[in-house]
Amino acid sequence: MTEIWPLRFREVAPASFLFTDDAGGYFNANSDFLDRYISDELTDADRSFLSSNGQAFEHDDDLSFTGFCARWAQRINKASKLDFVILVPTLRCNLSCDYCQVSRVSEHARGFDWSEEQLQAVCRLAALSFGSSALMAKICAWTYSSSRCRTALHSMPDGIRFSKSLSNNASHWLITCRFCA
Repeated sequence: MTEIWPLRFREVAPASFLFTDDAGGYFNANSDFLDRYISDELTDADRSFLSSNGQAFEHDDDLSFTGFCARWAQRINKASKLDFVILVPTLRCNLSCDYCQVSRVSEHARGFDWSEEQLQAVCRLAALSFGSSALMAKICAWTYSSSRCRTALHSMPDGIRFSKSLSNNASHWLITCRFCA
């Protein structure tokens, strides 16, 4: 049986109604359709129209259902501009920072640090990817030499600027940068 997503309606002219759904879909219909919708007496033609318009589905795993859910999710979860990232140039850490979601390895492990070239490349990509807008980044660098971070950040190509603050909490360097291309 065809299920109908809930519809809202508003009269826009005498006997003419605008119907909308939660996913942003809409259509115009007359008062006869409204009467059939309210009394739950939609015709096969009504149900076919609603199905083709994305306001109806047969079961919860068909394409119409999935399409409506995707449109609804996009509508309520608007993508926003990325303006903050956390860069983790090493996994060698024995701290438990609240904001960190990175897996850790032993502080004596080898092969888990970025090279200066890798850090430069990431910073360059961050700066160039965001054009003239600025990107805030926290570079978590426990056991990662703050001088390595400074060297990489100071050797950015021409036209890429950053401001930084550097803090040290129990040998945990936290560098906050604002990259601008």
